[in-house]
Amino acid sequence: MKTGAAGIFVMAWSQTRLDGLRDAPRDALRRGAEWSWTGEALRLDGPGAVLPLGDPLGAADARARAGAAVRALLRRVDAPSRAARPRMPDEAGDDPEGVFRVTDGRRVFPAALIEGRRGPLVVFAEGLPPRGAPLWVVDPPQRRRAALHGAEDRVICFARGTRIATPRGPVAIEVLRPGDRVLTHDDGPAEVLWAGHRAVTGARLLAMPALRPLRLRASGLGDGLPEADLLVSPDHAMLMRGAEARALFGTPEVLVAAADLRDDDAVTGAGPLHSVVYHHILLPPHGIVWANGVASESFDPARLPAQAVPRDQAASLARALGGDAANYGPPARRVLDPFEAAILRAGPTGAGPGRRAFRAAR
Repeated sequence: MKTGAAGIFVMAWSQTRLDGLRDAPRDALRRGAEWSWTGEALRLDGPGAVLPLGDPLGAADARARAGAAVRALLRRVDAPSRAARPRMPDEAGDDPEGVFRVTDGRRVFPAALIEGRRGPLVVFAEGLPPRGAPLWVVDPPQRRRAALHGAEDRVICFARGTRIATPRGPVAIEVLRPGDRVLTHDDGPAEVLWAGHRAVTGARLLAMPALRPLRLRASGLGDGLPEADLLVSPDHAMLMRGAEARALFGTPEVLVAAADLRDDDAVTGAGPLHSVVYHHILLPPHGIVWANGVASESFDPARLPAQAVPRDQAASLARALGGDAANYGPPARRVLDPFEAAILRAGPTGAGPGRRAFRAAR
């Protein structure tokens, strides 16, 4: 593919060199590092290209959706407000996670790192930098959410009052105990291995935004869902389903954190709260349960540091796990990172498939 052409292009991370090292660790992307690429780049938004983000099916339509989504997401990277002055080395950025910039000294090329089915991919939405030429990283990617927040800043759970589907009907999550059974999407009734909770004061909510719950408004997701307002922690993942997920990631269903679905309409901040009590339920494998009618995840200890669990409950969790949380097993579905979620939601018009993508089995 000719370099310097306008359009949206994708290449494998293995085609890149960082400070002379081919297929270098992505964590080594730092300001001032020398970066280059070789081989061929594939175009997402034009003829003669394939979409390597998901199934090898659906060429033109999938390319158009993905191309428009990436362009819309990255358009703000070169917005006038950014161009007014250079970013200082110690200034915190607000780009989507995974976005970085390289320059040849004359032009800046914004790029995005995405997890593909066969390995990491690099997407250029504002033109392709020169092939084989030395470029320099001027803005490295932001750290992922897990690194940005301290261990105690993250929770994956439902707020008190959430009603979980069980064989005997919906039950408030705070009532569930080990040995109780809940309905799951994949395995039918499943036993609760452990039930935990964490109380967060109003003062702590004010000081630590990452702990503030989000509200999924009743009927805001379409099809009458949720059946009642649903409050979850920002990192709690909801099940999204649709053709866009299959086209981009090779699977019809993915898990997306509530924080990455916030649109200030169907998914909003919960508003001022004096306090909140979050509740967890651990199942034998990570599973999909129904909360106020919406498909969502159970507690996943492998995605949280041990310090995120209150000390008085850590021992009982360890016993339920039978050892290290890292051995708990894989998530029930692929969990999208914030950048992947933004591409999925953006859609060809920027409005996104978010509401249509939620489906809860009855």
